Amino acid sequence: MKKTILTASLVSMLFFAGSALAVDEHHPEKKDAPAATQMKTDQMDDSTQKMAEMRKKIEMEKDPVKRKALMHEQMQMMKDCMKMMDGKDMMGGKAMMGGEQGMMGDKSMTMDDRMGMMEKKMKMMQEMMDGMMMQQEMKTK
Repeated sequence: MKKTILTASLVSMLFFAGSALAVDEHHPEKKDAPAATQMKTDQMDDSTQKMAEMRKKIEMEKDPVKRKALMHEQMQMMKDCMKMMDGKDMMGGKAMMGGEQGMMGDKSMTMDDRMGMMEKKMKMMQEMMDGMMMQQEMKTK
């Protein structure tokens, strides 16, 4: 009876010790996840701010030729943001919400990180919509 208890306790100690002895060096992707997430959100903030600045420049510009050039530049900027949000630039070829390596499939991201990314994405989309609406208004004038 004592041998059985001793054997069972030894086996259970070895079983649980295995997880405690796991080394993070074997999982480098988990170390870089917070930094990568921060870089992605910084890129989104940057892009949103640049689009807002571009929209203000266009609104202030009086010369129609210069305004048209700025609008073309703004359209290119919006296309680049769409690529980023689709994941081609930002998520290693996977969409933010789709695929195993997409934002929702990334097990290293916390729910707060995911929600933050979605908020940033929505702000960026709102800025793009504002820019497109402004361009439509200027075309009809």
